[in-house]
Amino acid sequence: MRRMDNLVDNLHRIHRVITRGLATARVHGQLFRVVGFADDAARRGFVDYARCLVLLLRAHHDGEEELLFPRLVGAASRGTLAELEAQHRELVAALHDAVSATERGERGEEPSAWLDELVAALAIVEPRWIAHIALEQETVTKPLLDALMSREDQVALLKALSEHGQKNGHVPELAVPFALYNLDAQDRAALQRLMPPPVVNELVPGPWRARWAPMQPFFLP
Repeated sequence: MRRMDNLVDNLHRIHRVITRGLATARVHGQLFRVVGFADDAARRGFVDYARCLVLLLRAHHDGEEELLFPRLVGAASRGTLAELEAQHRELVAALHDAVSATERGERGEEPSAWLDELVAALAIVEPRWIAHIALEQETVTKPLLDALMSREDQVALLKALSEHGQKNGHVPELAVPFALYNLDAQDRAALQRLMPPPVVNELVPGPWRARWAPMQPFFLP
């Protein structure tokens, strides 16, 4: 299997996007609660960034529940799977609050009406997420998946998870740059290889740029 089609590598890559996104949104959210937004572009960029984060996390969570975890039954420990699923359930309430807060921000409500809720929710989600992916990455390994699925099946599952994320995440002109620019150069190049070249080479730097540019202060270089 080509590295770009390695299911485990790509799961870990999305985990890194979400992990950085959680820390970035929490830290900047705390800052904006104190100093406010410098201008509307800063507010728009942060709202879009936080919205991409929570929708990606929710889509990733649902995709694993629907597509990945059922494939592990009978291979991974039943107790471990139950714990992974329990960790998902523990994330749900706080994630729901985070999604709700970003919806209010997207509607243009005053920051005082949603920033506190968002920061409080992220402070709960972040440590639970870190604990969850530690167990998941220890459990869902390449040898385990190789024993369960053919190369073709793993590529098909990777494609299904990707399509699920695209369907349930934010609009592509925001979601794609969010995923790419929360990764370092090596991971970014690997993720780009999974994307249609016109998206990476034409849409992101071209007509989509004006839409995602307000998020740029929160991205990696």
